[in-house]
Amino acid sequence: MTLHELRSNLDVIIKKEVKGNRISPDDFNRVLESSWEAFFKRKLDIYLRSINGQLKDAEHDLRYIDPYVMANVGNALAAGVLDLTTIEANIIDIAAIIAVKGTYSAAYRKIDLVSPQVAMEVHHNLMGRRLTSFPVCYRIYTDLYFLPTDITSVDVLYVKRPDVPFLDYYIDVNGEVQYFNEGDSDHVWATGEYDSDGEVHTLYDDNYTPVTRELDEDPYYHYEFMMECLAQYALSLGNEACNCLVEYAEKKKEQINSR
Repeated sequence: MTLHELRSNLDVIIKKEVKGNRISPDDFNRVLESSWEAFFKRKLDIYLRSINGQLKDAEHDLRYIDPYVMANVGNALAAGVLDLTTIEANIIDIAAIIAVKGTYSAAYRKIDLVSPQVAMEVHHNLMGRRLTSFPVCYRIYTDLYFLPTDITSVDVLYVKRPDVPFLDYYIDVNGEVQYFNEGDSDHVWATGEYDSDGEVHTLYDDNYTPVTRELDEDPYYHYEFMMECLAQYALSLGNEACNCLVEYAEKKKEQINSR
């Protein structure tokens, strides 16, 4: 579903369960961001625990992360250091590094991304060859340090963080909220229209390029994400009357994850 459809569905549930309440466009975008962070973090945690052998029967969550697993190959290292700015994804988009191959081995081998302090402890306890069997790396700013330091090349398998969704909108001359779809052409202002920041425009203002960013995820996960948004919105209201919304959302998420 589109973000506009998701917001409309939330509105229906909220008005039904909490009489008279509606979710404003700005509240919706705040909820979108916090919900996306919580949702992605939970799915990634389950994914990492699963590939580490700590969880079974997590196919539902594995399928969510799989499209974001990226390979970056042919990285030459100097003294075991990789400049992350050379990786295709922006550094802040790298959610996890999960495996490497190259000097370590011909096949991908799981790697632990740890703090510099833990890396030093590991380095002292697992000297030499054993580190190629149990590789670790740590990050300082935009550099990724691999141990042992004689690693000269790596292919990196990492999880790319999806873009944060956002629903852009404006208010037309009749005072009605109009939502933009991702990829919409530039909007030509009419005198008396307002942008999402509350600034009034005239016909002579520069055209506006919408910045709506739809969900990247497979539509299979959209309903579950909508329930995450519902729970986050209810919690943001901070009153007992909205406990029913949280309970409703959590129950729906349990049903989804039990399929």
